[in-house]
Amino acid sequence: MIRYSLLLVVLLPHFVWAEVPALSFNSLFPGSREMYASSMQNERYRLILSAPKKINSRWQFDREERIDSTVIAATYELNSSFSLEDVTTTMDRHMNSAAARTVFLCDGLDCGSSNVWANEVFEVKQLYGLDQYQAYRVWDLNTKQGTSFLVAYIAQRGNGRLYAQVEQVRLASATRLHLHASPKTLLQTLAAHKFYVAAQIPEEIEAVARALASRPTLKVYVVGHDAGRGDLESLKVSSLEMAQKFAEQLVLGGARESQIIAQGVGPLAPRQGFAPDRIEIVLR
Repeated sequence: MIRYSLLLVVLLPHFVWAEVPALSFNSLFPGSREMYASSMQNERYRLILSAPKKINSRWQFDREERIDSTVIAATYELNSSFSLEDVTTTMDRHMNSAAARTVFLCDGLDCGSSNVWANEVFEVKQLYGLDQYQAYRVWDLNTKQGTSFLVAYIAQRGNGRLYAQVEQVRLASATRLHLHASPKTLLQTLAAHKFYVAAQIPEEIEAVARALASRPTLKVYVVGHDAGRGDLESLKVSSLEMAQKFAEQLVLGGARESQIIAQGVGPLAPRQGFAPDRIEIVLR
């Protein structure tokens, strides 16, 4: 991967975060230093959606996508005043407020080998840190201009320094690419934010069902939102029907009926940045 000095790309940070409202790494983490930056078009990008596993002496990923895309990347050394928890918590909250959907996340030892992330995935040696002090995130950005993802990897080295790799990946095609979250990511997102906006695709429904089946004491609302044309009562009815259908599919996928209550709120609960017609999984 070819990387250019900051002098050549001084305007890059403003462009990198153009699709994520108010996201500027230095505004979130003052005093951080941008070390490298690059911009690549027509890149065959490897979007990693699982932690590395060693199989037959080779590191492999259970889930990844190869996508033709434009990639804008930057590597940062964070100000020493920030901890790994500070960085991950701040980014998670910010991306959630920006209506981004978490597709995959891992923390610490659950992320596997930091050496693999640093030297095989991102090819930035400074990212090689302690396996117990690392974090990886993939967010699906909620944009109207096709499909874009934000990828972040943060690692703490043995000397205590924190480094972050942040990459915005925009699909070259205008076709929308829908990716489902893993059951573990769904559970972690629910625990952190109390709600999750579900993609209405079979793989996502299966993932939600598996997440609920793995936690039989977990109880949720499945909430339908419909802001289409029509009077309030008809929209509440249609949103309830949407939620009931989703809930039925969850039960077919292994969740218990007792875990789920379907609700329809029509257009009464908008969330800034989110689609007006959607399904939310909300903790009870």
